[in-house]
Amino acid sequence: ERDQYGVIVAARRLENDSLDIRKAALYCLTLVAGRDDEHAVNEVTARFLHANAEVRYFAAAKALKQLVERGFKHGVACCIKILYHQNREVRTTAIKGLSYAVEKGNEETILEVGKMLKQEDASLRESGLQAHCVLAEKGNHLVIDQESACLEHEDPDTRHAAIRALAQSVEQGDEYAIEMASSRLEHEDLEVRRSAVKALTFIAALGDENAVDAVILRLRHPAAEVRDSAVKGLAKVVIRGDDRTFAVVQGLSEHQRVEVREAATKAFGSIVEMGDERAILAAGARLEDSEAVVRLFFA
Repeated sequence: ERDQYGVIVAARRLENDSLDIRKAALYCLTLVAGRDDEHAVNEVTARFLHANAEVRYFAAAKALKQLVERGFKHGVACCIKILYHQNREVRTTAIKGLSYAVEKGNEETILEVGKMLKQEDASLRESGLQAHCVLAEKGNHLVIDQESACLEHEDPDTRHAAIRALAQSVEQGDEYAIEMASSRLEHEDLEVRRSAVKALTFIAALGDENAVDAVILRLRHPAAEVRDSAVKGLAKVVIRGDDRTFAVVQGLSEHQRVEVREAATKAFGSIVEMGDERAILAAGARLEDSEAVVRLFFA
């Protein structure tokens, strides 16, 4: 039978200033409790709240790691509970502990942590986004879905945190992340559209064809504000002078819908260097456009 009093005594020594004593206390814990002992996990995770950062780190990165098998539900539950603590440093410790308590990609845990993204407290939402980065391998669609949804949040800090989280959660050029971020280019809120463009600059390399195509697609959007954001966004994702991009935009400059021609004409300035002869010739052709709104752009 495991010695609960021994667990308490050993756990108290985890708070000692001496690293050697903390190591000895952990060794004793493994002797009197063993792995996946709920009482020992309770005692160790209680040290996540300690004022000393070294004690917190030792409890999360050393003690919990040795005392639980990945996926031990009680260990996971203790970490998630502490993720809601008011102190940001304590939450960071809980994230560290969670990284040892659960297998990467565990959908149940990702969904549970995802609930933090709906909290009223902005700092809790940010911690939830930080936790995402340790819960899954890069490119996890569920994580991408939850993080990209935060690009639509009304709080600018949450949108910025979502951009940072997305950048850490995917490999550069991830097609699904690009798709999810670029879909927000059609949002009615200008700040959300700007966040989408910024996210694309983090998750896609300059000139990435998927990102460029996603932005160009919005040049044909029925809403003028979306087209305008696409024009400005192109400058952030395209390599100026790229032949492929120029050919696509030039094609749109001859589109049957006047508003698409207007957007494409404006986009020339975002995709070519000053004095580009192709753009000059294309602009000249638009001086004969049937619609004054296109012609006047060059007036």
